[in-house]
Amino acid sequence: MPIPATRDQVVEDRPHPMPIPPHPMAWGHTYVSITGSDGEGEEIPLTSFTDRRWPGILLQAGATGLDTPPFELHADSSPNLDGSMFRSARVAAREVMLPVYLYSVDRRSLKELKRKLISALNPARGYCVLKFIEADSQVRKLYCYYKAGMEGNEAADTAGFRWIKYGIQLTAFDPYFYADDLLVAEWQFNRSQGLLRKDAGLFPIRLSRGVLADQAIPVVNPGEVEAWPVWEIQGPVRGFTFTSPEGASFGINVPAGEADAVPAAC
Repeated sequence: MPIPATRDQVVEDRPHPMPIPPHPMAWGHTYVSITGSDGEGEEIPLTSFTDRRWPGILLQAGATGLDTPPFELHADSSPNLDGSMFRSARVAAREVMLPVYLYSVDRRSLKELKRKLISALNPARGYCVLKFIEADSQVRKLYCYYKAGMEGNEAADTAGFRWIKYGIQLTAFDPYFYADDLLVAEWQFNRSQGLLRKDAGLFPIRLSRGVLADQAIPVVNPGEVEAWPVWEIQGPVRGFTFTSPEGASFGINVPAGEADAVPAAC
């Protein structure tokens, strides 16, 4: 005997005509993007969500590795003593995980979106640039390489006909964030001239520009980590000394009557 059934009781295995993406994270005024191919590729925004109907990539909750970088601790052990003795610490490579949600209007555009993201993050083409812009308009950039996370998982809770979730894993071998501009401290000084000259009288009095009134000029590093500045010195310079806050110094001091430490460029 056939079993009667109505149409409402039959479950049709057909994709929904329009995918429903998740609500974007409340990032406020924070902008996040990623750019591959050594930073020369197309910039892919991860938080600028404007229209639910078009393909897009959304950064979801759960991103890790964006604050303090990991530290490696080095210690020595003694067979006659309990525990270990601390020797030093160093900052290790930073591991970043970005949970993203890809959605599109059809299967073809979803595949194109996946190919675009996979091609952009291919480590064989260079590093990728992870950029953050906060509400104060300050830009922070992290240079990292794609490691794993986009192999694909077609489980019911991680992928669909028009959407897929990835947990993108990145490694930043340089664990520090960088600003767009480098801090440059520059001073220009002219060679001083004596008050009395053989080829002119006392008046009018001429004052030389660029002569230091103080022997010390502070250079402040506004960052939170150690910096290794590059010093460029153009002559003529009689002598110079660089001194750290701890008292360590280096420089060149030329005795009176000898040539300049840094001669003038020809």
